[in-house]
Amino acid sequence: MAHSPEPREAPAKCICGCSNGISSQFNGSLKEGGHVVVNTTRNLSLELHLELLPLPRLSDLTSFDMTSYPYPLIPTPQGDWRKSLYDLHAIRMAGIHNIFIRSFNAIIYHAPNITSEDVPSFMKFCSIVAASIHEHHSVEEQVIFPFFESKLGKGAMDANVTQHHDFMPKFDEWSDLCQNILAKQSKFDPTDFVLLLRESTDLLSVHLIEEVPTMESSILRKHFSEAELHDLEERLAKHLQERASVWGLPILFASGDISYNSWFPDEIPGFLIFIARHIVMRFAWKTWRYGQSDKYCRLKDEFKSMYNL
Repeated sequence: MAHSPEPREAPAKCICGCSNGISSQFNGSLKEGGHVVVNTTRNLSLELHLELLPLPRLSDLTSFDMTSYPYPLIPTPQGDWRKSLYDLHAIRMAGIHNIFIRSFNAIIYHAPNITSEDVPSFMKFCSIVAASIHEHHSVEEQVIFPFFESKLGKGAMDANVTQHHDFMPKFDEWSDLCQNILAKQSKFDPTDFVLLLRESTDLLSVHLIEEVPTMESSILRKHFSEAELHDLEERLAKHLQERASVWGLPILFASGDISYNSWFPDEIPGFLIFIARHIVMRFAWKTWRYGQSDKYCRLKDEFKSMYNL
């Protein structure tokens, strides 16, 4: 077996509350004491990225660094997202990323047991997960990252964008497969389906973990005023309200867990939340039954052991 290159320690503080137990699940991507360990040949410096935590190219990571199934959840960063805009960003990102992580774990969990009758509803669930990932990255690259670079300097968020490019081709291939199966142009083979998914999500799950500390409260306080962050929130709310689909909103419930991370998007109008929770989820129950949580963002009992809860 090929040996991994000598790891380089990134002396960047992880504020996610990582414990020894979580660290062991990262298969070496975190080192005890909260230091991120990455295998990279690129010379990433804190100064270059204006104190934002450096992110390695995912293509530089070996299989040793990849997280095994089930993908571990991201611990909720410290702070109060309701009272502090500085705390909000890391907490919100961790909450959203955990929605994706639970979704991936749910897909891998259910795939081997999907019957021919289940395939259409399962593919709809998978397609909504794929669309949510695409929309999330669109928001980051069109709204969040340009906003940060307007203050931090052009290129400050390039490492984050580069990681998107590392795993998205395979993810798009899997997303296309979902559509082809739904259109009956391809057959559903659970083994091939999961293998193709994991060609991207084994990398993507690492990215979801590593991106959160780049939004650390103490970093934002050094570079942004509250007024500037309020401006960003207004842009995000406008973008979300223009693009949000009531048919996709239930992923917030079906893959969320407010007991683990209490963040919930208060910028979405209450009537849309009501429709998504009480009408869409009831109408499309076959699709949303694959989620790991119920319509009130409560993790189902059968999945608690997956996260040692």
